[in-house]
Amino acid sequence: MIYEVIISTMNDDGSSHVAPMGVSQKADFVVLKPFKPSKTLDNILTQKIAVMNIVTDVRVFAGAVTGRSNFNLVALPSDKGFFLKDAISYLTLSLAEIHDDEIRPTLCMNKVNTIHLSSFKGFNRAQAAIIEASVLMSRLDLLSQDKIKQEIRYLEIAIMKTAGKKEIQAWEWLMEKYENYCKINKKKIKLLVSIRSLEEVKAVNGLNIDIIDLKEPNNGPIGMLDFIDIRKIVLSLRDNNFRGKISTTFELNDGKTSPTDVAKIEDLGSVGLDYIKVGVSADENTLANLTKFTESLSKIKNRDLENKLILVLMITDEQSFKFVKNISPSMVRQFSGIMIDTLNKENGSVFDLASFTELNIIKKFALENNVDFGIAGSLDVSHTSLINQLQPSWAGYRGGVCLKKRSGPISRVRLENLIDSFC
Repeated sequence: MIYEVIISTMNDDGSSHVAPMGVSQKADFVVLKPFKPSKTLDNILTQKIAVMNIVTDVRVFAGAVTGRSNFNLVALPSDKGFFLKDAISYLTLSLAEIHDDEIRPTLCMNKVNTIHLSSFKGFNRAQAAIIEASVLMSRLDLLSQDKIKQEIRYLEIAIMKTAGKKEIQAWEWLMEKYENYCKINKKKIKLLVSIRSLEEVKAVNGLNIDIIDLKEPNNGPIGMLDFIDIRKIVLSLRDNNFRGKISTTFELNDGKTSPTDVAKIEDLGSVGLDYIKVGVSADENTLANLTKFTESLSKIKNRDLENKLILVLMITDEQSFKFVKNISPSMVRQFSGIMIDTLNKENGSVFDLASFTELNIIKKFALENNVDFGIAGSLDVSHTSLINQLQPSWAGYRGGVCLKKRSGPISRVRLENLIDSFC
């Protein structure tokens, strides 16, 4: 059984450190499993002692995860640690055994002394809800927003029905932390949604979308729309007061940019588009194709395009990244952003085809060269927690917000759920 307690330890300078922790009992030991790295772990390994505080004032749990550290502490008679003044009891512990681990070492602690300060008044549902919510707030980057919101709604029932003043204050601290987290994440990650027609303009109208991408899914993974359709949709979006960015994709075929292609790119830059995505397969021909394309850029007379081009690298598997890594910084700087997408939408999402490590490497490469980094490729609401961890400049969606895969009509309900999942 796991018990939720407050562990207080002593820093090297004699000051205190307080952290909530789940502990268990094994034979006569109290077992602690702090994460690496953590101040609690460092202090116990250095000082060989700790204090386990049993509290019913759950503001301590909420305060610890929201950065409120003005805990009411009292020095032990031995001056070798601290206990919480408002604890109902505390145990002084000494380190007996260490079982090391790369992530969570196991510390077996002897019980040195147990002090009872006040009586236990009984169980309270709101106090349990605060502890659960505190754990939840410590895992915001690991869970989907859908899951977090579902948990908050459930826990709030106990708060509304059974909380006292202390529990309400603790809940307000936790909700303030969550609201601030949502504001930061909303600002960091832009939402890109692909639409194909004037009818789908209605489906996205009024929603909080940062970038609307124009494509025809039946025309392959790049899915370039007809120029006339692009112009009509751009005008319709602006007539409907869409204030975000608008993009479309130009397919790069073997790096060959004919005079007709050059004229087409120039025309795209004149219809009110904010970005033009240049799609290229990530394979053995990537470097040569991009070299030819960047040479062709000198033929383009529309200078406004310089800040509009985004390189979209279409991957097939993790092996694709060895070709991506061959792209030089000078070539990347011809674009305002790099986007990783999938070539075959039936093979899974970008997270199925690429490791988190590889995506992070490309992200770092992009940012080091002052260009944005985005991802797409069969993404849906279930990928929100992974996207929050990766923190790309933007994330692109099509199939995940449609009724029947990517070629079906956009579902406004799915879109709203997706937007909600990003706080």
